[in-house]
Amino acid sequence: MIAPRRWPRDAAYSERPTLRSARGEAPAPAEPQYFLEVSLKLGLESVDEFYRLAKTVLKSVQDHTSLTLELAAQSPSRTELLHVWSLPSPDALREGMVRLADNPAYGQLDRLVVDERQEITSPFGRVAEVRPRPGKGGMYLRVTGTVATRDLAEFQALHEVMPPQLPGSGWQLWAALLNITGRLNRIRSVWVIPHPGEITTGQEFRQLPGVDLMTDVTVERWSPTSYNP
Repeated sequence: MIAPRRWPRDAAYSERPTLRSARGEAPAPAEPQYFLEVSLKLGLESVDEFYRLAKTVLKSVQDHTSLTLELAAQSPSRTELLHVWSLPSPDALREGMVRLADNPAYGQLDRLVVDERQEITSPFGRVAEVRPRPGKGGMYLRVTGTVATRDLAEFQALHEVMPPQLPGSGWQLWAALLNITGRLNRIRSVWVIPHPGEITTGQEFRQLPGVDLMTDVTVERWSPTSYNP
């Protein structure tokens, strides 16, 4: 697997706490090499209860496993949710699920889910040291597509050289994620859009790097949830 690279710290990003070495140096924080993308569907009758429980229960998940919630977003109806968790290794998912089987709070939340899909992914290209977050009124844009094996190196190269913020706009790359499980060569490019009103044609995503290398492209808009980290 091609390892992702980190963008140098930029003024556009806030500082993240780091552990200092014995010599007083502050090493760069280790970036996750794996992410778990969880797509959830709720029944309309379960939405309010799920959101009421989510913040406390998801904190409990982090306290009892090695998974860390990095992104939580919702569809306009709030019945579809996107959660992205970082995990130290694919094995951590199995170990976490075993531990959560005996967690009553997680079981209560899980019973409200009508459908769930999980994919383990890995960052593809450069990685920002501090991931951008939507401000008030902002959103996440997720562009998903399949890239032919012969084009993977070119897709990665485009995401190696691009700046953290797309020139000519306020769009910031959250991550490009390549499937480890699921459909082969499936990539999700997640962006933070600070001013969604600037999207006028709905085709602006076609200017994003690597989109012309994708087939079967889908575009989704997600608003941050009240418990987004």
